[in-house]
Amino acid sequence: MACLGVTHLPFFTQFTQPSASVYTGLGMPAMLPIMIISFIQTGFFEEFLFRGFISKRLVRQFGDFGILLQAILFGSLHVLLAGNLTLLSGTIIFTTTTAGGFLLGYLAEKSFQGSILPGAFMHGLGNFIINLIQAFS
Repeated sequence: MACLGVTHLPFFTQFTQPSASVYTGLGMPAMLPIMIISFIQTGFFEEFLFRGFISKRLVRQFGDFGILLQAILFGSLHVLLAGNLTLLSGTIIFTTTTAGGFLLGYLAEKSFQGSILPGAFMHGLGNFIINLIQAFS
């Protein structure tokens, strides 16, 4: 809860948009909000929900097919949250986030002994890089 409180302080609320485009051209002042949002708000909490909670239950119910199911849910949610999309951009978002969700789910189940922490770090790092590119463009 403390992490959510930090990410929603009035100073940071301008940076809590789901799109990295809110960081365009902001440079160094955006670094702390980008780190918090990338590693905590998205990296950790999305991994906790999708790979730690949803995937565990789906894998228990459906075996390895559950990894694919949680990835499809993950990709679908990203499309829904993105809002007004073209067919092409929606397809790209769905495909890339579903593939990423599958990879992180597979790694959590097969390589990380069920731990979501390495996946949370990788998820956060990916978001961090995307947001940095925007902040310094």
